[in-house]
Amino acid sequence: MTATWHLAPCLVRLRRTVDELWPDRDRRSDGALGDAAHAARTSEHNPDAKGCVHALDIDVDGVEPAAILAAVKHHPAAWYVIWDRHIYSRTHGWAKRAYTGSDPHTGHLHVSCLLTEQAENDTTPWRVEKTEQTMTITPAEMTAITESVFNKLRTTNVTNTTEVDPQLDNATLFEVGIVAARRANEALEAARALAPKVDALLALLQPTEPTEPTEPI
Repeated sequence: MTATWHLAPCLVRLRRTVDELWPDRDRRSDGALGDAAHAARTSEHNPDAKGCVHALDIDVDGVEPAAILAAVKHHPAAWYVIWDRHIYSRTHGWAKRAYTGSDPHTGHLHVSCLLTEQAENDTTPWRVEKTEQTMTITPAEMTAITESVFNKLRTTNVTNTTEVDPQLDNATLFEVGIVAARRANEALEAARALAPKVDALLALLQPTEPTEPTEPI
């Protein structure tokens, strides 16, 4: 094994991006340079003749693996990803396929870049997009918040529409916001549930195209 080694610059950029998005993430399963087991077989974790390592392991705790996977699929230097018993590769159009290796990769994502010098040094940004963080509220908490809001509204006398009664403090306004957000989310879910039915109805209204003949006519 090469005494001195370095991680491909494209993967250095990926690791930095992940660290910036999730600074408090778990890094115990992170890795780049392969151990003795890797050295005994072909692996992108082993340095090539130039000392370049073409693979990066990213701990899945404290990050959004799906967001990282999506970014990898669109990066020009990426070759394949192994995560949670599945492999996704440029070679197969990034299709999700079963991975049956001895390590199921449930604790980390393995990302390999292409083995070309151009790919190694491609520092195109990795477009990792975090999903919006949502606040989890139990039904009981939602009921309590709603009752609190309406009780305060019932006991509040607003004599001037341009002024807010002191009883409607920031905490109350925050509670109102939570109720509104929850109601908006419920409406969105209802719309999503209705969408397939609307699509099916629209399909029935479309003119039927003739079926192509199986034999020349």
